[in-house]
Amino acid sequence: MILNKDMSLKQRNNRKNPAIVAFVLIAGVIFISFGFVPAEGKYHGSISGSVLRSGILTTSVGQYFTGSGNCVACHDTDPNGLSLVDASGLDVSPVNDWRATMMANSAKDPFWKAKVKHEVLSLPMHEEAIENTCTGCHAPQGNKEFHMTNAGDFYSMQMLAGDALGQDGVGCMGCHGIEDAQGEVAENGQQLYSTNQVAYGNFPNPWSGPMIAQTDFSPVYSAHMGESELCAGCHSLFTQTYDYNQQAVGSTFFEQATYHEWLNSVYDEQGTECQSCHMPEVEGGAIISPTPNWLFPQPFKKHHFVGGNATMLKLMKENIEALDISASEANYDMVIQRTIDQLQMQSLEASFIFSGVQQDSAVFDLGLTNLAGHKFPSGYPSRLLTVEMVVTDEFGNEVFRSGGLDEDNNIIGRDADYEPHYDVIRNEDEVQIYEMVMADVNDQPTTVLEHAYYPLKDNRLVPLGYSSSHFTGDTTKIAGRVLNDNNFNFLGGIEGSGTDNLQFRVQLPNADGLYTATVRVFYQSLPPKWMEEMFALEADEINTFKAMFEAADQSPVLVWEGTADFLNDVTETTVSSIKVGPNPCLNGKLSISGLKNGGEVRVYNGQGKLIVVERMQNNGEIALPSIKGVYYVQINDGMETKVEKILRL
Repeated sequence: MILNKDMSLKQRNNRKNPAIVAFVLIAGVIFISFGFVPAEGKYHGSISGSVLRSGILTTSVGQYFTGSGNCVACHDTDPNGLSLVDASGLDVSPVNDWRATMMANSAKDPFWKAKVKHEVLSLPMHEEAIENTCTGCHAPQGNKEFHMTNAGDFYSMQMLAGDALGQDGVGCMGCHGIEDAQGEVAENGQQLYSTNQVAYGNFPNPWSGPMIAQTDFSPVYSAHMGESELCAGCHSLFTQTYDYNQQAVGSTFFEQATYHEWLNSVYDEQGTECQSCHMPEVEGGAIISPTPNWLFPQPFKKHHFVGGNATMLKLMKENIEALDISASEANYDMVIQRTIDQLQMQSLEASFIFSGVQQDSAVFDLGLTNLAGHKFPSGYPSRLLTVEMVVTDEFGNEVFRSGGLDEDNNIIGRDADYEPHYDVIRNEDEVQIYEMVMADVNDQPTTVLEHAYYPLKDNRLVPLGYSSSHFTGDTTKIAGRVLNDNNFNFLGGIEGSGTDNLQFRVQLPNADGLYTATVRVFYQSLPPKWMEEMFALEADEINTFKAMFEAADQSPVLVWEGTADFLNDVTETTVSSIKVGPNPCLNGKLSISGLKNGGEVRVYNGQGKLIVVERMQNNGEIALPSIKGVYYVQINDGMETKVEKILRL
């Protein structure tokens, strides 16, 4: 039921009257006792889940929002396993899945608090605007309640500290209260919220009685809850650029454009929404609540909200009490593992191939394909991917190194200001880092968002289907030396592959022998170098985070690892005469010429798995598999080895 303005104001006032609240709860119990929920022992056993399982989730209410603690009675773990479980009986309750996520604790994130203080110290004249903007996404219920009740112009960090609704982070109503989404129009936390005491969801014709009795909010079906536009308001963030006199220079900088990146991909066209990965479907559906007792399984999305910030999750787990977090260590272990799994299994596809010895150098090709529906990494610009490549001899001695991390988790060989993008790496002081580097008005790197003027570098892997001519090109652009890399997001001359090929040319010692090359791709959400500018300042928020950060497990996530063994023959110097084509290959027939004595052809799929081995006596054709995609074709004719990346269309 949608309430009109007068009725909603009346009910809002009622919620502040303890006697009336008690009456509503008693009425709800009577309602339940008349058979609309399972009998005694079926509804959370013989105890009230709303009392004993709410932990310290807030039960605070406002005129337009209600705390997540008021939702646990029906949407937390069912001890009897009758509701909110999948077909195998695994718990999929929203409260349990959500409470240790970055979303749930966005208002308690100590890095965020420190970074807000860093911004304020850097531009003190803009303190009110900075804090009001930042809390709009990190504490939406508190911020929006403040503004929707016309309580003032700026919602501050001090207000947040004493506001239970704000401390709820991105609580239940932080998402379920959003009106039909505004898409790319919604930016900087400016999404609209309902004033009609409704909670939008994906269930058609929901039974509203129990929810109204418990929370005063009525469940309402709306398709927009399953659309990416729901996420746009807080995952499209721009800042005004200010110089060091705190004067606006008349331009804006897109600090985060995750929603725009999704628009500039095939996933928008295919209807693969943000929720597809971050809120995966429960196979077979689930019963959403233990009450009423005649509910049946319906399509339901898990409230995983998994990102890539395993470092912060581990830090929060070690500081649950200090940060006043309502989740347990077990909750955190679950979310941390999901985060690592997503980084390792759903974000990146890679292959690493030894391409032969040419002009006294061993040549290797690392192929990277972005599997995410946005740039990888995406979001806050501290996040990066870095590549380590090490060559060792048969005795384990290191003969070449590019990148890797030292004992303090700093990238080895990284330039003092920033490392440019590479297409080919030849020297140990060249390190590939996929990242965004922000420049200020003086063309110097900065980590202060309101000083950011333009990207010195943005070579983060773009999603499949990304186009530089897309209408979001101004907010999702790549920048720096990567613009001269003709295989970044290009395959066979066609833009939109979501790939990059990084070649290593390693000059080997003048000694025959067996060598091993190992490549590793690491993800860092909070690199120590990013903290240097902030840690140079003094403030309680910065000092608190610094102490937690220095005591935390800062180790990056190993996203992918590959090895290649090869023999070095110091007499071998080869100029390739082997030709492979066409590329792209339309009909699957690949022509090979330039063989001197026949040769062996090996075909690998995009994951580097060997799928075809064929011996050719003369020049001729081979057939690629019928499945379209990226393949690596390796030819050895006894004189040289050549590897070509082929796009099968």
